[in-house]
Amino acid sequence: MNLCKATLCLTLLILPLIGLAKNIACPSYHPHPGNKLFRVSVFDVIDKQIYELAPSEDKKQGMIARQKWNGFTHQPGAKTYFTCSYSGTPKKITLELSRDIKICRFIFPYPDTEKSGIPARFYCSP
Repeated sequence: MNLCKATLCLTLLILPLIGLAKNIACPSYHPHPGNKLFRVSVFDVIDKQIYELAPSEDKKQGMIARQKWNGFTHQPGAKTYFTCSYSGTPKKITLELSRDIKICRFIFPYPDTEKSGIPARFYCSP
């Protein structure tokens, strides 16, 4: 017995993806499970500079740090990118920060992100 019609099943599968379409995130591991996310930098195309952002919120609870950047502003015509760096590899992932992104969060093990068994997470949303 078919439990759902094809259109209903397809809608239920696609609907969560529509809500996430504008979010961006660095994978916790890249290119292999042993290569953990440990740093996120910002590259500004106009200044041609790489920056480490100062968070608007920086909380530490036990061995977890939670940083939040709130209220990104964009210069007209400028593109801003995040670069995700990983332990044990020179490979990086670069993501364009779209104009609708306003909040980014970086949650990571503290004080040693590279040696901890807890994965770091970085994600942004409108």
